[in-house]
Amino acid sequence: MQIALDLQQLIIFFVFVVPGFLFTRTYLSFRPRYFRETSLFEQAALALVGSAIIHATLLSAVAVGILSAWGISGQTFTLDMLVGMPLSIGSIPLPILAFYLYISAGYVLLTMIVARRAGIFFGRRLPAQDSRFWKWWARIIGENPPENLQLWYTILQQEALQKGILTPKMTIRLRNGDTFEGYLNRLKLVGDEENTIELAITDVRCYPASNTATPILLEDQIVLLQSKDILWLSRTDTVSTQLEAAPASPATEA
Repeated sequence: MQIALDLQQLIIFFVFVVPGFLFTRTYLSFRPRYFRETSLFEQAALALVGSAIIHATLLSAVAVGILSAWGISGQTFTLDMLVGMPLSIGSIPLPILAFYLYISAGYVLLTMIVARRAGIFFGRRLPAQDSRFWKWWARIIGENPPENLQLWYTILQQEALQKGILTPKMTIRLRNGDTFEGYLNRLKLVGDEENTIELAITDVRCYPASNTATPILLEDQIVLLQSKDILWLSRTDTVSTQLEAAPASPATEA
């Protein structure tokens, strides 16, 4: 009897948390990966809160339907009246039990669909954050707390964009002694544990460690560099990198 009770609790817990975990994975995949990585505790908390909201929303919709039927018919129904027999698993015919299982499976599938749709909606933050919807939403729950952004994104893109610089000029020294000069085209975080970042630069001048006097021009190419190979780098704010003279528009990837 104790084993059956534990199995029942496990099934109920599984049904409860599945939509929340699906929502969490879908939502976090849309977030810019320049933010601090969400810890396991935060992901679990977000999953439980998301599950609670999804189940509460669906059950509230069912309750509204029941109240509407009661208001229209004026009759009060019970589960025993609808089934026509006491709710005892041992006395339920197998076809009716199979019907219950289909309803339960349909509810679980519905929660997963709602979780994925909600994750996509809030992940993309549609409508736009400056829309009337998000302004009213911020008045209800308050503004989002500040996030811990990485210095790579803050220095190389956020501050540059605030100054009207779309493609900041960069000087990069690699660990092998090679030096690259060019304009930032893309910045992408590709490793959560090691914080490995990929840089793409255009209009490149390469100064090999063996011959720093004569640069190699790579004007029609895009050079990819990884942060683990970089010894140091710098951003240069010059007139030539301003909005009206920028050679290309950068693309920030998540």
